[in-house]
Amino acid sequence: MISELDNYLSRLDDLHGQVSSLIADLPAEALNWRPIEGKDDHITNSLAVLTAHIAGAEHFWIAEVIGGRPATRDRDAEFVTVAATPAELLQILQKVSRETREVLSALSESDLSGTRQAKDRMVSVRWGILHVIDPLCVYNSETIPPNKLVCRAKEKRHDNRGRARQGRRRNEDRGGRQSKAAPAPGRI
Repeated sequence: MISELDNYLSRLDDLHGQVSSLIADLPAEALNWRPIEGKDDHITNSLAVLTAHIAGAEHFWIAEVIGGRPATRDRDAEFVTVAATPAELLQILQKVSRETREVLSALSESDLSGTRQAKDRMVSVRWGILHVIDPLCVYNSETIPPNKLVCRAKEKRHDNRGRARQGRRRNEDRGGRQSKAAPAPGRI
């Protein structure tokens, strides 16, 4: 296999793994929760919708555009995805991952340097692959499951209170009275 393609596949495998670990242990409520609810608007999407959408986009760009497979993507259905379990979403990711590996593994150097028709425009094959990788990176870097966000906030409050209490005790032990600590350099 061409080392460039192997690098793309390694990166995609890593990103799929990150998405999988992000959603693997979440309950349905967390998978389907949207930060801002609104009727028929997709201001925000749930993790289930985002997972279905990135899998659908990957299928479109890799299998349909680059691989020339029949068009089967239902983009509208991605945005109404509701998952009962993480297993449903993990299965979608595994299926698209296998499909991507099949398509990219079959590409030659001339295929990789070629172009493909994507609806109303021509795109390079490399651009199509990177167009899949970039949104996955964004998904992984900006998506924190709601329950982990809440846990982190609780931990931070606990740590801050613990340090504050400890600091007061230290000041009281020194002179029997509390003193205001000077702000850290560069802070107001």
